[in-house]
Amino acid sequence: MNKYTGLEALNQNLDKEWLEGGFLYKLRNLEFDVSGYMRFEGLLHTAKQVDNQTSDAINRRFVRLLWFVPQFVEWQIERLIDAGADPDVVKGAANNIRELVGQILGEP
Repeated sequence: MNKYTGLEALNQNLDKEWLEGGFLYKLRNLEFDVSGYMRFEGLLHTAKQVDNQTSDAINRRFVRLLWFVPQFVEWQIERLIDAGADPDVVKGAANNIRELVGQILGEP
């Protein structure tokens, strides 16, 4: 599998997280899915590896799928806690996601 095929598969998997059953979809619906979070964090780690393996610029679609995630997760924190999610787990996940996306896309 070449790096572009791997990036396309990663893009598809990131897209799925916004769809029904995905981690981000469930967050929007006040459900913190621990296994979904672990899957999503794995995708972010994969994204870091893909980026580290190529000197090419990350494509626009890839950035679109990632840049909004930390802010979206932050918006859900209080709602998730009010709905009964464990505050430490939710806040820890939000911090990890923010850090990983920052590492992938870089800080300004």
